[in-house]
Amino acid sequence: MKDKFLLYLTDEEIILYKGAAEKIATFTGSFEESVPILETHLGPKGSLCLLIDRTQQDIHEEKLPPLFFWDRARLLFHKKVSCSSQGGYASFHFLKQEGDVYLRWVHLPQQDPIVPWIDFIKVRAGHVFFVALEGGRLLGKKLSSSKGYHMVLYSSPSQKMRHMVFKGKRLLLVRTSQGEEDIKGSLHFLSRTYADIHETLEVVECDSQELISSVVSQKKSSFPLALAAFSTAPWIRKSMGAGLSLICLWTGVEVYEGSVFKRKTPFVLSEGSSLKEASQALTSRLDGKDVSWMRRALAHYDELKPSKTEFLQDIQQLSLLLKMYPIRLESMRWHQEQQLEILLSFLIEECDTKNEALETFEAFLLSAHEHFPNSHLQVLEAPFKSGPQETFKDSSEGELPRVQVKIVGL
Repeated sequence: MKDKFLLYLTDEEIILYKGAAEKIATFTGSFEESVPILETHLGPKGSLCLLIDRTQQDIHEEKLPPLFFWDRARLLFHKKVSCSSQGGYASFHFLKQEGDVYLRWVHLPQQDPIVPWIDFIKVRAGHVFFVALEGGRLLGKKLSSSKGYHMVLYSSPSQKMRHMVFKGKRLLLVRTSQGEEDIKGSLHFLSRTYADIHETLEVVECDSQELISSVVSQKKSSFPLALAAFSTAPWIRKSMGAGLSLICLWTGVEVYEGSVFKRKTPFVLSEGSSLKEASQALTSRLDGKDVSWMRRALAHYDELKPSKTEFLQDIQQLSLLLKMYPIRLESMRWHQEQQLEILLSFLIEECDTKNEALETFEAFLLSAHEHFPNSHLQVLEAPFKSGPQETFKDSSEGELPRVQVKIVGL
């Protein structure tokens, strides 16, 4: 079984570990000075990985506006072209959270002093890890929910305190903590963009040993680095693949539409034959008849169709209305031209005084409006005289008060 080694790289030193716990050596010199000594510890068969923990923040994230997938591909294309002009190593990844899309990327240009170490790791088929991303993985293991704001406080192997701030899976900030004031300054800086960070922030403490153990247990990096050298060949292959996929999709749609047309053609032809036979039968029946007269009758019928009413329903409503009050119906006339009109003539019974007759009459008018809300009423005759002072028309002969009402526009 191969021995697994890990290089923990900081700004001041590089520490070599065997496994997750055994510290073998510390290097403070340049890459050229450290590699010969390092190779004596590794041996020819040892696997090696690199864990980067620098003061500067190597991981960057950009919030993207709503884009179609081809616009995202074009954005990524220009980003890779920009990085390839400076050489080195780069990696890109799209991250989706709370409905927004972010581009997480890292670029280590050729002049960065860490690049020779990455070349050394790549030659030995090793993997490169970042402490900032491993802190996010550690949060997922320690907390039941990674939503909200979290701060990871940890100490590096040189006993320097550092802190990382996350919002869900997103990395917001990585800084060195020389004291409590540094943490307050970081939170104040973030509160300009994230106003609720002080209310929901959760703090998690760990040490570098937990981060090292997490890296050693992994078979490959979750954010692999590749040479930032732009090549048109992969993009040409991807473009050809996308074009071929579109052609296949278009061909499939055309074949499907053709099969649907072929399946529906017999039905349409049979319907056409039936219509043709019906047309010939009607033509023979109308032969020698006054077709113009029939057309005028049909046109008149079409004009009357908008005036069609539910006769039985109106009669039912009128019957319910008349049953509500002590009324003796004398006559009812039904007439319709442009609008339907009903003329009612009735007597008001069971009224000994003028006030009772007036109340019954007013209640009848209100109920008529409720039963026929789309119509209007015309009072042709009422149980009182019309004048400056409306008075009840007493009957010396004992006649009941007579009313005539027209209901227009049912």
